[in-house]
Amino acid sequence: MVPHLDPSRAIADAPARRIASPIASPIASPIASPIAWRIASRIARSVASRIARSVASRPGRGVPRSLGRLALAAGAVATITLGCHSEQGPTAQLPIRPMPYHPGAGLTGAHVIVLPLETLRGGDLAGCSASITNPRDFLLDANAQIARALQSKAPHTTWVLPAELAHTADRSAGFAPDPYSVDPSQLLPDRWKPHAELADPLASQLRRLNSFTDAPVALIPVELRFYPRPGPAPSTSGSGRPPASVAIVPQAGCRPVLRVAIVDTRALVVAWAGDVVGDSTPAVSAAAIATLADRLAQAVATP
Repeated sequence: MVPHLDPSRAIADAPARRIASPIASPIASPIASPIAWRIASRIARSVASRIARSVASRPGRGVPRSLGRLALAAGAVATITLGCHSEQGPTAQLPIRPMPYHPGAGLTGAHVIVLPLETLRGGDLAGCSASITNPRDFLLDANAQIARALQSKAPHTTWVLPAELAHTADRSAGFAPDPYSVDPSQLLPDRWKPHAELADPLASQLRRLNSFTDAPVALIPVELRFYPRPGPAPSTSGSGRPPASVAIVPQAGCRPVLRVAIVDTRALVVAWAGDVVGDSTPAVSAAAIATLADRLAQAVATP
């Protein structure tokens, strides 16, 4: 049964969805915690929805001054919110969790929802994440690489990609969840516990996505983080200790690690969650992320 939509609401909500992203993105850097990103996105979407409705009801007259002031105030609130929620645990304290032996078991021939990667963890010792000057564009490119790799290296699975999910959300505004507003923060490596029940809001969001796509499985890129590699070991003296004149460089290089979860969208259970490990490079590079995406696709293509 197709839900009845109010045409005026659908017209207003469609541009609101497009307005919200550029409003939220410069304020809510994805390096911040997912909670902060979610709060800032809600603020931005609320303001964007009011602006879009006003523009739809006042063709050719622009945005009222009162709404302009509201947008500025919302930006300030979002900035304060992010300042209160931007801390994450250091990457060095997070162990790498291997994927299962057969990570693609059950995916061949299935329809699988692919959510967008939206979280870039900061705090790595080598400063890799801090070196990314435009996190939003970086994550857009990473999502494009993931989509490319899945389609080319795992062609026997029907991947329902973020662009298709966003299109469905635009057509069914208020009913289908926007994939970019889905909150997978409970699956973060420092929060997720094996065999724990999937909680709301993620559980209800996946249930709704399943009802619109009939895809029984979701592939969720939870976060991207970086690990350094050990620096060159200095020569030691006869005592086994490095000479005082040698400067020890404990960390160097950037090794991307992508936390991924496979979730049953009907039973709402996590089939597995693990890390895809990329190659260590002197600095963050698009080539390293492309290789990481290829490894993810090759893994889930293995039945």
